[in-house]
Amino acid sequence: MIVRILVFSLLAHLLQACTTDYRDTAVRKTAASEEVPGSVPPQTASEPAAEETECVFDTNVYRFTVEALRKPNLQQPFTWDPAQRQAVAPLPGGDTLVLRIGGCSHFSYLASYRTDSARFSQEAYLLEKVQWLAGTYFGGGFEQDFPRFIAKGQYQLEESTPGFRQYSVNNPDTAVTNRIFEGFSFKKEGARTEIWVHGYVN
Repeated sequence: MIVRILVFSLLAHLLQACTTDYRDTAVRKTAASEEVPGSVPPQTASEPAAEETECVFDTNVYRFTVEALRKPNLQQPFTWDPAQRQAVAPLPGGDTLVLRIGGCSHFSYLASYRTDSARFSQEAYLLEKVQWLAGTYFGGGFEQDFPRFIAKGQYQLEESTPGFRQYSVNNPDTAVTNRIFEGFSFKKEGARTEIWVHGYVN
C-alpha cells in the first residue's frame, strides 16, 4: 500500500513538472518571437496561397517584398501594413521607403520614397533616387532597365502641375511585351516629397 501511494505521488509530481515545463517553453518561444526587430504578428506574417485556377503568379506579397527590402540590408527594420500589403521602412535622414512586390494576374514592382519637400525642385536628385529604387529593390529585369532608360534620357514628362510631375518611360525593346514600365512620378505634399516608380509583368 505504501509503495502504491509513493508511485502515485511520483507520477503526479512528474506530470505537474512536465506541464509547467511545456508552459514555460511556450512562453519563452512567444517572447522570443516578439523580440525580433522588424517582426510582425503571426497573423500578418504571410499572405494566403494563390489558387492555381485564378492566379498566374504566386501571391505571397509579404515574402517577395521582405526579400527585396532586405537585399541591401539584412537588418532593415520595417512594419507591415496588412491592409495595403506593403512594407514601410525608416531610412537614414528621416526618409521613408514603402515597398510592395508581387501580385496575382500582374507581378508588380512598386516603390515609394518619402523625403523632404525641398527635394521637389532638385531634378537630378529625384532622378537619381528613381534609379536607386529600381536598381536596388526591383527584379525581373526592371532593376537593370529602369536605371538604364533614365541614364540615357529615355523618358518624357506626361503631366506637370505646381506640386506634381509624372513621367513615362520610352522602352525601345518591343520584343518583350509582357513587361510594362508604368514610369515614375514626383509629388510635393505638405512637408514631404514623394517619389514613385512602378513596373509590372503581365
